[in-house]
Amino acid sequence: MSGGGGETNTVSEFKPPEYTQQTWEDYLNGVTNLADREMPRYQGQVVAPMTRQHMIGQQQLMNLALNGTASGNAANSMLYNTLQGAFDDPYATTMNPYAGMNPYMSNVIDASNQKIVDAYKTGTAAQLDRAHALSRTMGSSGQQEAQQRNEQALAEGLAANTQGLLSQQYNANAGLAENQLNRASGAVQAERNRQMQAAGLGGQQQGLDLQAIQALMAGGDAQRNYQQDLLNASAQDFQNWLQGPYAQFDVLGSALTRASGGAGTTSQQILGGMNPLQSALGLGLLGAGMYGGGMFG
Repeated sequence: MSGGGGETNTVSEFKPPEYTQQTWEDYLNGVTNLADREMPRYQGQVVAPMTRQHMIGQQQLMNLALNGTASGNAANSMLYNTLQGAFDDPYATTMNPYAGMNPYMSNVIDASNQKIVDAYKTGTAAQLDRAHALSRTMGSSGQQEAQQRNEQALAEGLAANTQGLLSQQYNANAGLAENQLNRASGAVQAERNRQMQAAGLGGQQQGLDLQAIQALMAGGDAQRNYQQDLLNASAQDFQNWLQGPYAQFDVLGSALTRASGGAGTTSQQILGGMNPLQSALGLGLLGAGMYGGGMFG
């Protein structure tokens, strides 16, 4: 503050060195023109399309999901039928026709007795009759007793012999029948085991088909990623070209600022009371900034 009631105000302004003023003007004009210009947009492709491998893989994947594979469907059908009991072993519950009570025993006894009778009539009885006829004792009690003893002995012997042979034959047939049932049941079980193994392989084959489709699509991903990298590089080149002028102006502005330094700063004193016009003038100088049009006057 000075005497006489007047006020002293100091206003600072920036004035670049003389040798940089033209460059500052060119710089400001260039920045203004660049800012007024509409920013161009990149018109090139930015997203890589799906490859042919992708298309084929997706079609195969859809077919696999909707229709499955022949081996996989057969395996699923087999497993489903197994759960429904469609593969029961019929021989596991088949009775041996020779087991338990022999339904043919009466026939065996009848046949055995008939053989005894036939053998007696054509053998012992006929010989005994001839012997008594020669001795003229036919019809005697001794002849009758001898005949009865012979008939009983022959009957017992032939019955035992015939029964033993028929029993052996029956037991042999029973064993053969049991073996045949076991073989048939074993064959069914062996085939069923092969079917179950094949069912697992059918599912594995379907998984292998899925892996093959995934590998095909992975190859398509590699091709698409490469194409996307090329598109990204082209778009980045455009952006670099677009930002080139801005980068150049940044370099120029930085150089001008360093070249101007603090040498362009001056001070001015305004004596006397500060009226509204002077106040507005001072604020205007401050607000005009470094690049106002009057700073070079």
